[in-house]
Amino acid sequence: GRSPKLVVVTVGSAPLGRTHPDGARRLQLFAPSDASWFSKVATGAAVGVEVQEVDLAADTTTQELIAELRRHSDVDGLQLMWPLPASIDAAQAYAAIPRSMDVDGAHFRGRPDAVAPTIGTHPPAGCHGIVRVLEDHGVSLDGKHVAVIGRSWLVGQPLSQLLSAKGATVTLMHRSTKNLVELCAAADVVISAAGQPGILDVSALKAGVVVVNVGTTFKDDDLVPDILPTGDTHPASLLVHSVGPISVAILLRNAAENATACQAPPALGATEVTSSSFATASSRTSTSPTAHSSC
Repeated sequence: GRSPKLVVVTVGSAPLGRTHPDGARRLQLFAPSDASWFSKVATGAAVGVEVQEVDLAADTTTQELIAELRRHSDVDGLQLMWPLPASIDAAQAYAAIPRSMDVDGAHFRGRPDAVAPTIGTHPPAGCHGIVRVLEDHGVSLDGKHVAVIGRSWLVGQPLSQLLSAKGATVTLMHRSTKNLVELCAAADVVISAAGQPGILDVSALKAGVVVVNVGTTFKDDDLVPDILPTGDTHPASLLVHSVGPISVAILLRNAAENATACQAPPALGATEVTSSSFATASSRTSTSPTAHSSC
């Protein structure tokens, strides 16, 4: 057999990844280099997935980007980092990723007019990571009120779809939302992806609340979360500071699943492919056009 292969394409330095101005420092602060969103090559190597990073200039055109995506016809996963420069047609670019190579919700994120993720594709890895963290900690979402701060197509919008599918009632908040603190105070789960440090203090929330910080911002060489903790005593039953390590583990697993789907069906009675190496990486979390594919 062969190792699954993932290609990560980044345009410019705005996407929060290896080329971001804060990337190197975030790598130092977030997680070991073999379990980090900011070192996907090393993380992939640790679990047997070959990762190639392709960095394009910020002035790359839509057609040049699409040509680059189509050049990788023999891989199991293509990730196009978000956000793209305003000059690029995001819908065209994400639609150029074949469904058989979609590892990060491309066919949802590339269509801001879509009411739900396209059936048959993986959800965005970061959003899936958030849901997985909650499940791993035994947090049931069925019937719960979940407050999501931030309505971006990167996190907020697709995450709301995933949470709703789990039976949660979701309140999606943004910069124009009034009474944000009061709405969050009534929620069972609060997830912030605003990228605005200190937008909320955990002390304002009700006892037993589950808090997940997705947004983090550099301030004086320190990572400051959206929702600030209040020392050792706070009302939260669970306070998650980062989902980066589990998100990259899911991204790599999606590539492996795509590779598996390209192979012959397993023998009758064979179990689902689950690699302990992916579980190890994820456990480090801090509490379309006709394009050819490798199939």
